[in-house]
Amino acid sequence: MQQLKELPLQTTPEQDSILSLSARCLLLTWRDNEELILRIPTHEIAAASYLRDDALHLLILKTGAGVRPGATSRGTAGPEWL
Repeated sequence: MQQLKELPLQTTPEQDSILSLSARCLLLTWRDNEELILRIPTHEIAAASYLRDDALHLLILKTGAGVRPGATSRGTAGPEWL
């Protein structure tokens, strides 16, 4: 099961990252070496919210990655918030 991913609110230049969205997936990579941090196929994104508060920009994604076929409502599978 995919765990909660969170970047710090205050970042250093070494922590700068690039968020890109295509028809196939959402990618988060480090700016310096473009190493992959996170990849989410677009078909797994159930909902998205964008919040702006002063200079703070937040992107909240709800994914269905944790939902497994045949899972019952009493099972442990469920949507994830990233």
